Amino acid sequence: MEEVYIMEPISQSSCLKKLHIDLMIVAASADQRAYEGIRSVLHNGIYVEKLLVLKFKSQQIFADDPLYEAYNQYAALEIPVVEVELPEDDIAVDLSVFEGRNILIDITSFTIPNLFRLLFVLRTVIGITDFHILYTEPKHYTFEADTFGSYAYFIGEREYKALDEFYISGDDKEILTIFLGFDRMTSSLVKEAVNPTETILVNGFPSMTPKLKDVSLLNNRELISVVGKPRFSVKTNNPFSTYNVLQKIQQEHPDTLINVCVLGTKAMALGAGIYALQNKNIKLSYAHTKKCAAKISYGVSNTWYYHFMLSKCP
Repeated sequence: MEEVYIMEPISQSSCLKKLHIDLMIVAASADQRAYEGIRSVLHNGIYVEKLLVLKFKSQQIFADDPLYEAYNQYAALEIPVVEVELPEDDIAVDLSVFEGRNILIDITSFTIPNLFRLLFVLRTVIGITDFHILYTEPKHYTFEADTFGSYAYFIGEREYKALDEFYISGDDKEILTIFLGFDRMTSSLVKEAVNPTETILVNGFPSMTPKLKDVSLLNNRELISVVGKPRFSVKTNNPFSTYNVLQKIQQEHPDTLINVCVLGTKAMALGAGIYALQNKNIKLSYAHTKKCAAKISYGVSNTWYYHFMLSKCP
């Protein structure tokens, strides 16, 4: 069987070092690890011709904000930069900004809905089949008042809805698969909004701080008390782990719509997004918000390189 994916620490990635990166894409953010990917790329001697910075409204930081310096760190990098402001959370841009044979995407600071939208545009509209991806893990997540129940990524009211790019309507039966995160009550909100025929929970196993898997269970206890404990667990830094779990769920329910809502890490969301691009009867949904927390983690752990070769997938 041909290998269809690669996962390597960036410092050990012989595959990435061989590439001439025409374009690297990041989402502007004040989070400490937001630009660690591009710094690691340059530090490891990997050539990048141009950096594209997507500035989404939900993550925007203004010049008078104390976090603006962190948000604007990309400006100090010794590399040509193209900035694109997006007044709405959408990838409504001139597609010429994505020109390049080898495109490297740092998913670290994308919101999950915008990550899904970007994957859709690159694969379905532009026709990219080889996805070169970076993701940087944090050392710690930010919990207010030093209590695990105080984690808050969403600011303001949350609204559950399916993503238009991955929306399938007209199916009365659907199985809701929720990849759990830390936000309290969000998973319950999703379950109530969908009213599925069955709910499957998947918990993440963080490599950098294994005890956080228990925090996830604690912060989702309301939903767990209703639908039961998670049936599956995945590694939070391994998108292929997520991909394989979805494959198993769909094999168990081949004729039923699988509604996937990822509330965990971007690497988990990456696996779900790639799976949805490759398979039918998959819907992606999310608990959307107009504003996200500017800083959700601190410290930098590992930066990972993933390569999905969709042209070789079944």
